[in-house]
Amino acid sequence: MQTQLFIDGRFVTGEGSEQAVLDPATGETIVTVPEASAEQITSAVEAASTAFESWSGRPPAERAGMLLELADRIEDNAEAFARIESRNCGKPYQGALEDEIPAITDCFRFFAGAARCMSGSATNEHLEGFTSMIRREPSDTTTPVKIAPPPVVSTLMRRFTTVSSPTWEKPLLPSTAVTRRGRVSKWGH
Repeated sequence: MQTQLFIDGRFVTGEGSEQAVLDPATGETIVTVPEASAEQITSAVEAASTAFESWSGRPPAERAGMLLELADRIEDNAEAFARIESRNCGKPYQGALEDEIPAITDCFRFFAGAARCMSGSATNEHLEGFTSMIRREPSDTTTPVKIAPPPVVSTLMRRFTTVSSPTWEKPLLPSTAVTRRGRVSKWGH
């Protein structure tokens, strides 16, 4: 299972203390994840600052294309992601597969479309009962997988770069998503 950090276009092993990730249903250790050290966090922030120069200049069509490609890859790996999310968070597999993964991919697609039409108000209901809103300001987030995409994806769509972290208790799905993404280096450079 992928447990490395993705910093400046490459995977590195965390140099901080090790964190056991527990299956909430059984209490069993799923995996032990080395956390980032203070130096690695500083490196990630510096890499995001450096990447901002080239990322912010990319045209909306290119940013939208990358977000759509990522949505497709998440969808292509939906079953694997749902298994990880189910075990990592103790939620039913079917709920993760049929509720969370479609909501996540739809969020990426919503913001890919928004990247191409940034004038005026950009608030809409992307799925019944879920409203997305674009705020034109930098943001930070540490959230569970289902609610992480809107702030992270909207940050990328708006030409900002981001340093994101999963919740400390549930780090597995975001790391796996980056691994399955392929060609991840273009996001870091």
